[in-house]
Amino acid sequence: MIRKTSFYAFSVCLIVWYLQVLFWSINPNVSHAYRLYYIEKELVEWSGNDALDYTTGETVDFGSGLSGKESIKFLGTGWSHMEEWGTWTDGEWANVFFVMNKDAINADQVLTINATAFSKQGPRKINIFINQKLLQEISVEPEIQQELKVKIPKNFIEADGFLHLQFQSKDLVSPKQLGISEDNRLIGLWVHSLKIDND
Repeated sequence: MIRKTSFYAFSVCLIVWYLQVLFWSINPNVSHAYRLYYIEKELVEWSGNDALDYTTGETVDFGSGLSGKESIKFLGTGWSHMEEWGTWTDGEWANVFFVMNKDAINADQVLTINATAFSKQGPRKINIFINQKLLQEISVEPEIQQELKVKIPKNFIEADGFLHLQFQSKDLVSPKQLGISEDNRLIGLWVHSLKIDND
């Protein structure tokens, strides 16, 4: 009888342990950077658990030859290789991830983008999403670098400061398809730099 009771107690403990492990695997208590890189495979480069920490007003340069904070650690999928003066989006969606400092969580912010577009039919429409919510559609001129400003309401930023920025470019064609060059990337938006600052 004692052996049977011990066996049942051991079985119950083992089941509870496996359920706990299953819960941890579904809801891992890890940093945003860890989750995005190792679990969701959305982050391009692993730069540590605190890599996504962003201080309001800091300029993030998208060019390999530019000064300032390198953008590579913030970049998710959807970007081409970094060039000297900026980086092209490659495909419909391009992702950037930040964990904002505490001062930014309870206040409206302004996203400033220095960019141009690839288009042979006038300005390109770009949809900007924050944490899966459509923020605004912007119009970006081709061949001219512009400074574009978009307001981010505080309710778009998550309580822990997490901010998932997405650029959506539709109706893309490659330079090769247009007969311009042998470049077959589906480029839409060329980003020189961006920053998020208090409104």
